[in-house]
Amino acid sequence: MESAGEAGPAGAPWEPASKNDKERSKRQSRREWRKVKAKALQLIHNMDLRTMTQSLVTLAEDNMAFFSSQGPGETARRLSSVFAGVREQALGLEPALGRLLGVAHLFDLDAETPANGYRSLVHTARCCMAHLLHKSRYVASNRRSIFFRTSHNLAELEAYLAALTQLRALTYYAQRLLATNRPGGLFFEGDEGLTSDFLREYVTLHKGCFYGRCLGFQAFSPLLTPNHAHGDTAHLGTKREAARRPSNSQEK
Repeated sequence: MESAGEAGPAGAPWEPASKNDKERSKRQSRREWRKVKAKALQLIHNMDLRTMTQSLVTLAEDNMAFFSSQGPGETARRLSSVFAGVREQALGLEPALGRLLGVAHLFDLDAETPANGYRSLVHTARCCMAHLLHKSRYVASNRRSIFFRTSHNLAELEAYLAALTQLRALTYYAQRLLATNRPGGLFFEGDEGLTSDFLREYVTLHKGCFYGRCLGFQAFSPLLTPNHAHGDTAHLGTKREAARRPSNSQEK
């Protein structure tokens, strides 16, 4: 007589899930998670600059208040400080980026080609703010969890804050270019002393913050969905599994 635990729902013998079934389920879960994350990031990237800034400032203030209330610990102090910095830089950057966007069209190649260095700078700053907005939301949602990776999130926030700070400095120099040059002119004209001063200040900018954790963040595109980005990898993984699997002759 078979025990109840040995039969499936239809009376068939119960069999444990195979290793391949478990791996397939894990891959499916990862794909679903990436789809949700990609959709959230796409919504962020589609925000206008003012809405993005307001959302980032609100989340930064909320996280700053939370970590300020967590006692005198060093980690809580650094988290509160980093969100204070995010708030400060976002508020200072938003009007400057708006001014650059207001004149960026003057430097386009033509009406059909809306691209130039000022637009690239605005795009890069928006990408950095979008990443900080996504991370700030994550922190606000998970900061009470026992699985919250405090050190990892702190390091990433500090890295992106450093990048945002330098982007704000670059925006300042871009505005100086606009104020000094004739309308539509890309380069300094006439005053060599001003050119030397500008270059001397420019080389003092910290460029290392755009490497490491922040490397390539401005190249992110929401169009790179998990299906496109990981489809080939999954296919190659399946082929590798097949190559490792012994043939029928070997099994015999």
